Amino acid sequence: MNRVPGAVPTFDPKEHSSMTASRDNDHLLAEDISSRAITVKSFPSVMYLEATRGCPYTCIMCKVPDEHGRKSVDVSQDLLDRVSPYFQYLEILGIHLYGEPLLSRSIDYFIEATRTNDCFLHMNSTGFLLRPKLADRLLATKLHIIFSIHAGTSATYRKIMGQDLQRVIDNISYLTGKSAQSGSPDNEFWFSYIVVKETVNEIDDFLLLAHRAGVSKVRFMKLDPNLKILKGAYRDAEDFVYRYHQQFNREVGQAFLEQLPRVRERAQELGITIETGNMEFAAAHGVSLKQMMHRAPRLLPINPNMLPLVKRRVAPYGGCLAPWAGQIQIGQDGNVNLCCSARYSLGNVFEKSLEEIWNDHRIRAIRGDFHNGLFPRTCGYCKGVSADEYGVKIVGRHA
Repeated sequence: MNRVPGAVPTFDPKEHSSMTASRDNDHLLAEDISSRAITVKSFPSVMYLEATRGCPYTCIMCKVPDEHGRKSVDVSQDLLDRVSPYFQYLEILGIHLYGEPLLSRSIDYFIEATRTNDCFLHMNSTGFLLRPKLADRLLATKLHIIFSIHAGTSATYRKIMGQDLQRVIDNISYLTGKSAQSGSPDNEFWFSYIVVKETVNEIDDFLLLAHRAGVSKVRFMKLDPNLKILKGAYRDAEDFVYRYHQQFNREVGQAFLEQLPRVRERAQELGITIETGNMEFAAAHGVSLKQMMHRAPRLLPINPNMLPLVKRRVAPYGGCLAPWAGQIQIGQDGNVNLCCSARYSLGNVFEKSLEEIWNDHRIRAIRGDFHNGLFPRTCGYCKGVSADEYGVKIVGRHA
């Protein structure tokens, strides 16, 4: 499946024409969303593609499965050939799933693809590899990057992320500074912060880091359970054990909610906007145990969509745009998932075209539940994806 070592794909702009297709898709997508259509006429405007799988770094809470290994493997040319015709409909092309996107040898391919199709290049990245030369190359296209800065102090950052915090902040500062100098108003840079026992009292420090790095948008996230941290992950050099139930529990959630009003005031003082994130929702609704119950069947030979037993009503939680606008996740194995929360394959692009998958019976069943005011079981205890979740306008930008 993987290309010959050393071979790097090139994106041919002569094969793609984006503006008209994107404008037409905008109108169809707006109609599909407003009617909560079960069978749609539009294509997804947000796609996440697994540009690289595996990661050599040792972030202690990382959910990259062990079987992916520490070696980074690039996406295959075959998969790119199957999905690249749909880039013309995109507003956002994300290039992360189970790996650090800046490790990808295909990064120039994606830069050219997003330039040609007038869409954003999006990624979640640690920023470990963001050297000036790479930052300069990235600035050739429109960027939406969320940096994982999951601590407020150097000592805690070393325990959790295993790296030098100051070096990462310097890397990011170079990118944001060059972006500001170039006068690129479209670029967006966020800091993401997983709130756990080790970090809940370092939020003020985190906000100062964002301010220093020239980042004006942050989000607060809950800790996702995975088998590694359920058993307990170890950082031998720091004599540190990281366990899910200790790091994310009711006490941590309550501590976060109690300081949130003050955190909002401090962010406003620094000119920082707190963007959408799921920590407040998770803390207020006690989703820690519920989420583990939802994930548990996926480790067993039973129906992965059996929990929750009772489907939630959309109100009061809110709706979700993912079944129409997309946040589709396409893995290197070709499997297509609806979003980062729904571990339920809608189909495989090596077996069907993305166009067929996007109106197949599995996605239509999900849309049907939302159409009837219910969250599908595959969504578990997710709060849903709103327009704000994407960071940039996903409907009507080309209208």
